[in-house]
Amino acid sequence: VCRLPVKEARLLSRRPAGPGYPWTGIAMFCLICVGLGAVLSWLRLKTDSFWPAALAHGFFNGAAGTPLLFLAPGASYSPFVGPLATGIAGCAFILLWGLWCWRDLCRNNNVN
Repeated sequence: VCRLPVKEARLLSRRPAGPGYPWTGIAMFCLICVGLGAVLSWLRLKTDSFWPAALAHGFFNGAAGTPLLFLAPGASYSPFVGPLATGIAGCAFILLWGLWCWRDLCRNNNVN
């Protein structure tokens, strides 16, 4: 199980994408999993149902590539920087959102 993020991240990034390939992609994938995991956990605990978390996970997977639809035809982009949710900007947003969800859970449930 501990090797799953490494294998999955390497499969997702078949071509070189940015500095430090493939290790930066693997690290960002793990960070996104941690942040999104906190958000999905918050949804699960706040709603007392797994459905909102499952639907949010599916939405994230489906919408992650949506910014590519708005690029000009033939425009180049950096998968490492953005505009995808797996770039630096998307990773930072997901981590901040996950941190907020974690703090909210700790404040309201007295969890450390």
